[in-house]
Amino acid sequence: MGKVKNFFVALGKWFNLKDRPKRILIIALCLVLAGGLLGSMVQTDFYRYRVYSETIETVPVSSKGEALYEETGVKSWSTADIYQPKSASAEDPVPLVFVVPGIQRTKETQASFCIELVRRGYAVICIDPYGQGESSSSYESQSATQEGYGLFSWMDYLFENPDGKFDWVDFDRVGACGHSAGGNACQKLAEREGRMAAENKTVSRVHGVYITGYIRGLTWSNTACNVGISYSQNDEGAFQNSTAQKKAEILAKDPADRTEEEEWWLTVGNADLRYAQESIDLVNYQLKRGGSEPIDEVEIGFQYGNPYQYNYVIVNNETALHALQPYDSATIAHLVEFFDYTFDSESGLSSSNQLWWLKEAGGALSLVGGFMFICALFVLLLRTRAFQSIGKGMPPRNADQKVKGRIIFWISFVVSAVIACVLYMVCVRLSVEWFPEAAGSSQTWFFPQRFTNAVMLWAVFNGLIGIAIFFLTWGLKYAIDYFAAKKKGAAEGEALPVADVHASYRSILNPLKLGWKDALKTVGMAAILICAFFALDYLIYGIFHTDMRVLFISARVSFSWRAILAIAMYIPFFFLFYFSNSLRANCSMRPANWKEWLSKLIAVLSNTVGLIAIVFIQYIPMIASGQIGYTGTVGPEWLFVNLLFSIIPMMAALPLFNRFFFNRTGSVWLGPIVTCVIFIVMTGGATTIYFAL
Repeated sequence: MGKVKNFFVALGKWFNLKDRPKRILIIALCLVLAGGLLGSMVQTDFYRYRVYSETIETVPVSSKGEALYEETGVKSWSTADIYQPKSASAEDPVPLVFVVPGIQRTKETQASFCIELVRRGYAVICIDPYGQGESSSSYESQSATQEGYGLFSWMDYLFENPDGKFDWVDFDRVGACGHSAGGNACQKLAEREGRMAAENKTVSRVHGVYITGYIRGLTWSNTACNVGISYSQNDEGAFQNSTAQKKAEILAKDPADRTEEEEWWLTVGNADLRYAQESIDLVNYQLKRGGSEPIDEVEIGFQYGNPYQYNYVIVNNETALHALQPYDSATIAHLVEFFDYTFDSESGLSSSNQLWWLKEAGGALSLVGGFMFICALFVLLLRTRAFQSIGKGMPPRNADQKVKGRIIFWISFVVSAVIACVLYMVCVRLSVEWFPEAAGSSQTWFFPQRFTNAVMLWAVFNGLIGIAIFFLTWGLKYAIDYFAAKKKGAAEGEALPVADVHASYRSILNPLKLGWKDALKTVGMAAILICAFFALDYLIYGIFHTDMRVLFISARVSFSWRAILAIAMYIPFFFLFYFSNSLRANCSMRPANWKEWLSKLIAVLSNTVGLIAIVFIQYIPMIASGQIGYTGTVGPEWLFVNLLFSIIPMMAALPLFNRFFFNRTGSVWLGPIVTCVIFIVMTGGATTIYFAL
């Protein structure tokens, strides 16, 4: 009994909440669990739904219904989250909507669509596209067009209804919606199902499709269902649409030869669906099917056709940026209105009544809690005998910067920002040349992440340049102060004595020193913190079927061994950049005359200004002329700019985490090891991976 009593006494002392790190640890754990609970309640409509993942084995099929690559004998697989109403049954079936993400997105990123459909009584199957998330790669480089990203296989699986698995689905009311390339997949499903219906002399199995963020190149032959389009007036990809091409042809003419109508066309927005040929063709196709007269201008938000004749069509034209459409309340409202109307379903909820943002808030709580947890755990581990030796505390600040030193620093700051800005698009283009298989969406074992490859090249070049700039500026300032001291002696207020100059500049490099024992402990500490972070992520996923994420920033769980292998391939190269950031933020941005908050702010700016400049270069022309700055010479460069929505916040947080670890270890090594692995796992686990089957 005495031992038991002593155990609980010791446990009570450990949980003494007057101890700040322990208090933060408990608060962080509560945040993680509270965020997971909130997300779970929202996505299950307060537990009226069962949400679970399922993987099916597939033989890829084309948009024409043909089996692809049958001769290889290799099968693919597709994973989806299924939102099943607990009250649904064969006697009381419910409509079902497939949700398909676009490129670089996984099923978790479409939670806003899923949640608002669920809240209105629909069942949902949200898939991971081929080459993304838990689904396998595909032999098809145009997977969305040819295979519906796996949607075609799921449609067949649903209607095969093995063992009555989906007897709770109303098979007369099955729809699909998707964003960006996922919208393309839905349109191809509509064509495929229409073709099959014509051959079998039946109605289309898909009742309606709703497409967001995609109109380029859509064709409607054989489509035999209701259709809705939602395209933003500020979509960055609008330069690819027919209106933009028409305007380019007009601009190529001599102004004196332009007609009045052509001058008018130059005032039309590239994404104005009132006059876009894509939207006019869609509406006229549906009107023709219903025996109505064609139109030459689309009325936005007008309900054309008849949903009971499967020729209903509506065109919406919101204002969100392309990547933000799944988080745009107007887009989501139009989506649920489409299915409510075409399914003749009435939930009693207004389309503006939306709670999806609560799941994002819950994910944000969990994400913040996860990082708080490892920071508190790190401080507590430093107290243990095993790790005490690496807890050297905050090193002395560097000497005050003199005038010449400040000039050198700010020149290097500007040069670094310009290089970071210019190099990004250079690396995007290099990634196409150096990694052609991944760039062409082909299966490969050699750096298979198409979008990560460009960022990796940028990180390598910036990391090496950053290290070089650090040592060049360090050496230059060292030489200036040394020769000034040698020439003028130790004249007060003019220069340091030579010995002090040597000591001062050598001390700047002390954080680079690490004995082999401390090196092993540093790696061990990093491993514990990394494992703790993802253990928390898996914990809330296992309990709540949610993870740590908010908008574009996510710590995705349950990624495949292929993703883990790919991430391991990228980490050594990214580490150059993460180490470079730690070196510069902690060894050159800590002069004694800077307050800590100012030092951190400048470190954050130095790591983000160049990338923020790219965003300005992209969107200022769009504000001025309606067309983005980076339209692409070697592919969809604008999609690489969209990556910055997730990269910039991480780059802002990076120097803060590096400084946190540095201030407690006096070393530049632990921070980049921990942050590199966590951030690259976060980034790499949620993007396209074209690994060979």
